[in-house]
Amino acid sequence: MRARLGWLAGACLVISSVAAAAPNGEDVLLEAREVVWDAETATATATGEVFLARAGYTLSADRVVYDRAAETVRAEGDVVLVDPRGNASFAERMALSGDLATGFIESVALRFEDDSLMVARRADREAGETTTLRDVTYTPCPVCPDAAPTWQINARKVEHDQDERVVRYRDATFEIAGIPVLFTPFFSHPDPAVDRRSGFLAPTFTVDSELGTTAEIPYHWTIAPNRDLTIRPTFTTEENVLLALDLRDLQSFGRTDVTVSGTYASFGESGETRGRGHIDATGRYRSFEDWDTGFDLRLTTDDTFLRRYSISNDNVLDNRLFARRVENDRFVDVEALGFQGLRPDDDQGQIPFALPQLRSTFTGRFARLGADWELRPDLLGLYRTEGIDSRRASLGGAVSFPRVSPWGDLVTASLSLRGDLYAVRGDAEAGVDDGDVRWRARVLPRATLEWRRPYARVGADAVAYGIEPVASITTAPTGVNDAAIPNEDSLDLEFDETNLLRADRFTGLDRFDEGTKISYGVRTSATGVDRELWSIFVGQSWRISETDVFDDVSGLEDDLSDVVGRVGVSPHPWVDADYRFRVGADLGDLSKSDLQVVAGPPRLRLAFGHLLLEEETAGGFDRREEGRAALSLRLTDSWSVIASTRRDLDNGEAILDTYGLLYEGACLTVVAGVERDFTRDRDARDSTTVAVRVGFRNLGEFGGTSALGDPTRE
Repeated sequence: MRARLGWLAGACLVISSVAAAAPNGEDVLLEAREVVWDAETATATATGEVFLARAGYTLSADRVVYDRAAETVRAEGDVVLVDPRGNASFAERMALSGDLATGFIESVALRFEDDSLMVARRADREAGETTTLRDVTYTPCPVCPDAAPTWQINARKVEHDQDERVVRYRDATFEIAGIPVLFTPFFSHPDPAVDRRSGFLAPTFTVDSELGTTAEIPYHWTIAPNRDLTIRPTFTTEENVLLALDLRDLQSFGRTDVTVSGTYASFGESGETRGRGHIDATGRYRSFEDWDTGFDLRLTTDDTFLRRYSISNDNVLDNRLFARRVENDRFVDVEALGFQGLRPDDDQGQIPFALPQLRSTFTGRFARLGADWELRPDLLGLYRTEGIDSRRASLGGAVSFPRVSPWGDLVTASLSLRGDLYAVRGDAEAGVDDGDVRWRARVLPRATLEWRRPYARVGADAVAYGIEPVASITTAPTGVNDAAIPNEDSLDLEFDETNLLRADRFTGLDRFDEGTKISYGVRTSATGVDRELWSIFVGQSWRISETDVFDDVSGLEDDLSDVVGRVGVSPHPWVDADYRFRVGADLGDLSKSDLQVVAGPPRLRLAFGHLLLEEETAGGFDRREEGRAALSLRLTDSWSVIASTRRDLDNGEAILDTYGLLYEGACLTVVAGVERDFTRDRDARDSTTVAVRVGFRNLGEFGGTSALGDPTRE
């Protein structure tokens, strides 16, 4: 007997356990414009915007016949099947099991979770876990009706194993822009939804004038869901194999990353063969409530290994073990520090290690006084295998009283007091360890008054204009910088607009900015709707007290300091310029000049830079002048020409040149170019590297390791 249920426009019929339940008692949800139920054959025929859902699968089509007795589903017309993982299959006809997990599909298109597409003449599904496709085309690229995808794979047969989450190809041809470029009888890659799995990664190839032709063939081993290891052997024509291992481990309390490498290769100008390598490890952990702990371990067998094998250009390797706690009103940081110097004149025995270094800050507020207070305990112990050792205990405190006058002046009065106690083994003035321990103590009071007066208005052009004169006066005792106290943490002094108004311009505690000084400057700016159009700051300092604590090239050695400032200009979205300078008090000698300009429309970006630094004792270098120029020309929406050069203007020598071609598409990235590095450091000589790096979406990168990229974005 056939019973017509009639037109149910927009309605939903649930086939219950009485009317049409699945054999396992699972309900089937069926929605359509018309559903005809045949009780004799136990079939339901649904037509018109049919929607069928069961066990996490959904099926939509123009017409669906559900045979309850045979547990089969036949679908026709614009059929779309979505599995529980979100993968979608499109076809004109499908024949499936009742649970929608098994069956065959004709003229099928599969849309994966990441929107990559696979089309085939026929697909057979087995238990919802394996889909076998015939005469297949796969691409992760956008598909246009009138053009071939950027790249695609054509194959006679493809197996998509959803349990193992891998796609296997048989007799596959790789095409770029519709042109066949590679054939392979077997090929596989992870399901597009897979983030990581064991297997070989894309190899990289480079031609280098020092190492010759190099090939890196990495293998990635997924040890556990939270741990993996990448084995990276690199074969070179001029040296022996370099083997590197990358280990990553993630735990509930933190993450550990370790990279080690090693080889047996030539060393030094003599070409002596020896073992060379390095280790680079980091750990970041949450050990206790509100405490972060961790370590950095960076060591190498010799000074030039990292540079010669293009691993790093660092001159100093930092090592530390730390515990840190950060809260709203307190900061505590305890560290053990060690360093490895890689510069030619570094004496490792003279480089100290710190055990411990304690830095902490506690803050609060005296509400009745309207004052903010701060307390800073500090401990430092420095040890050397050769030379003097020193230990320091310091306790500092400060109180500040910020006020706003009825006329809008911002005035802040600050009082601070610090006490230091030193134990120095050796003669700090002579820089030798004579075995004697010398004790030094000092008390350092300071008072500061800072004034600001901001003015602002908005013009008719909706631009906000502002000008703010600033000034401060600081007074402290003189003669407190005892030569018997070694200067370990206050060597790196760079006087500029960022520290002009600071009460103490030294970066550490070993040296104290003593005496009385007045600092003053003015800041002005104009801000539009979408950007700052321009900003200017110029300032100077006048020291009233005599002191010799600053060296002769600091810009602070005279009563009137150098003039420091910064100018930023962006009159148009296509122009962005930044200039920082330090010039003598008489506006004659330019001690620092740093200009950076990026200009041009998006398709043609030009970058220029000029850096001039006069001699700086802290930096350990003489006068230096460099120039930089870069270009990025977009030939099309995807293709760009890139070039950059960096030159030593003092000696008229090149430092680094790069030239290349860059393609950035939705599913393909290509970087091809030449790098010429003119830096020389013992056996790490100047070199030329030719590299081509190609990245295929879902497949990985092929080609050479290279720093090539858009130089105007640096």
